[in-house]
Amino acid sequence: MHRLSIILGLALVSSFAIATQKHSICYNYFLAKDKCVFGSTEHPCKEPKSHTKKACSSGAVFKHSVKHIMHTPVSSPASPSQLKRRYNTTGRTDYVDGGEGTCGNYNTDSQVGVCIWNGLTSGGEPEKAGWLNPGFTKNCGKEVYIQRQGLPHTVKYAPILDSCNFDNTTDPAYGCFQIYVTAALFDMFKPTKHELDTGALYNLTWDFNNLPGSGKPQNAPV
Repeated sequence: MHRLSIILGLALVSSFAIATQKHSICYNYFLAKDKCVFGSTEHPCKEPKSHTKKACSSGAVFKHSVKHIMHTPVSSPASPSQLKRRYNTTGRTDYVDGGEGTCGNYNTDSQVGVCIWNGLTSGGEPEKAGWLNPGFTKNCGKEVYIQRQGLPHTVKYAPILDSCNFDNTTDPAYGCFQIYVTAALFDMFKPTKHELDTGALYNLTWDFNNLPGSGKPQNAPV
């Protein structure tokens, strides 16, 4: 009976941890690094006062492998000139196979969507979630915008459908900037012959779609 009480106690503690986990590792990483988080409603970053137009720059089973990425917010749909640089990719952006993901089942060929970092393990401990994982799904379904760097007219909008491990990295300085796409979104970018041959997009930028004044708080990262 005593042993059963211990097991029940541990289960309650685990449930409490899931319920009280407020922010992801990536959120806390950017908050510590920048003293703000782009797209956040709790700790928003101040937009630059300059009116100079700027171009944007900002788990799952993969068909290929990808490296670095970054993100960017905007009202939906917004003028490309409203997009501000957030997170830039520094490597390849592959597409995922789809199937049963962190946010539910999805079809990579027919659904537009993205996959972002799952964090320190592939498990479901909420305190180890990069942007999300099976135990921390608060960022599921939120919309991001993603475009080719320096080409704001290529911007696309897509929900978060899954979490990915990005070569099993445990480094937020790498993992928090990465992103994969579904095959449907991959095709929307009109990939070049080189991208078709390698199965990856290059030089993208992204962020949560919640620019100041956009009225999109449901897309704010946590």
